[in-house]
Amino acid sequence: MSTPVSLSLLLPTLGASLPPWPFQPQPQTAIFQNTRPPTPTPTASGGAPDDFSHTNSEDSVLISKNTSILSQLNDLERRSMHLNTTCFKDILLNATYKGTERGLFFHSKVYNIAYCKVPKVGSTFWTLLFTTLDNGVDFGKKLLEKKRSSIHAGRYTFSSSFTYVKSAKVPTILPTRDPYSRLYSAFIDKSYLPIRIHTNYAVLGIQNKSLCPTDVSFQDFLQLILNEAKAGKSLDQHWAPIYSICGSCEVNAQYIVKQETFTNDIGVVLQKLNVSTEKFNFIMHTLEGKRIQSSLPGIVATILERSSAAEISRCRPWLEVTRRIWRSFQIQVKLY
Repeated sequence: MSTPVSLSLLLPTLGASLPPWPFQPQPQTAIFQNTRPPTPTPTASGGAPDDFSHTNSEDSVLISKNTSILSQLNDLERRSMHLNTTCFKDILLNATYKGTERGLFFHSKVYNIAYCKVPKVGSTFWTLLFTTLDNGVDFGKKLLEKKRSSIHAGRYTFSSSFTYVKSAKVPTILPTRDPYSRLYSAFIDKSYLPIRIHTNYAVLGIQNKSLCPTDVSFQDFLQLILNEAKAGKSLDQHWAPIYSICGSCEVNAQYIVKQETFTNDIGVVLQKLNVSTEKFNFIMHTLEGKRIQSSLPGIVATILERSSAAEISRCRPWLEVTRRIWRSFQIQVKLY
């Protein structure tokens, strides 16, 4: 099991200028990418048939597509088997930390699939996905125009609960993400960005709220989480362990979708669910290359709205807020 020590060394105290996140994500091969160029075979006269390149290219795309999907299905199956083995050994059920309450679940009645909503693992996009699955593409497009805070505060017909999903044994999608990457993302959102100033008050142990908290380091942020967990407190779901939010061993975990292979995983799951071509194309188009662009205005609007509150604006000048927004985007792009 990896240790956070090396990561902490790479992430010094965040002050006026935030150092770049050193993580370099591995490139993903797209599901439908043709990775093998056509190789024409000459005819008896020495030339290539007029339509050969077209036919061979189509065959290569089909082979590449089928191979990628099969490989991805095998990956999803291996993840489920690994979770089942871990659950069989009661490793998660006997885990020391049990403080967090179960999170919100989505349940598509159209496709009979559930999802455990976990902050910092694409939860905004999952809301869009389930809206599209149950209500159609037009509703999904409208959701893209909303602020992120409005999306998370919305009431949806597909909202469900851990109790129902568990008792009905609904096939469930569990999201995962490298735990240290998820923690760092939460740190940027909830400490570095001036939208939840009380997080820094807690980290620094400041009781007098008339004072402006200074910047805190990622190490200090992690120490607060460890202290709260050791004390048996219920952790904020933005950094609580995923198993404690989802009850991973108690639900019918059908698919485990990783943040690191998000696009490919989503594509395969949608195909397994046999969603319509219109919904599939809209969801994948939003995800592939358009995900950040389409959600950026809503994210900025939410940050600006929250940072304009009196207790924050007196501590963070407007120019500083905009600078941090831009810097946070640079970091989050590297994280994803």
